[in-house]
Amino acid sequence: MDDLDGSEAKETVTFGVDARFYEIDLSEDHGKELRETLKKYIRRGRAIAPPSPQNEARQIRQWAVKNGYEVSGRGRLHRDIVQAYRNAKKR
Repeated sequence: MDDLDGSEAKETVTFGVDARFYEIDLSEDHGKELRETLKKYIRRGRAIAPPSPQNEARQIRQWAVKNGYEVSGRGRLHRDIVQAYRNAKKR
């Protein structure tokens, strides 16, 4: 089912922005519309591999320690720390 209008979906599209990745089910027309909208940005952008959750967690832990946060060496990171890391990377 198309996540925008409930019509029949033809594909699942994965995309990312601001270090966050999304997945959406779209009809053929909405898939074309999304790609057409993003085309000028894709042409100018550089393709990269999305960070793996484990690699990103390691980077966040290193950043957090350097910036005075207390974090454990394992387990789930508190969302406030993750958000602070992502906000710092936007600057």
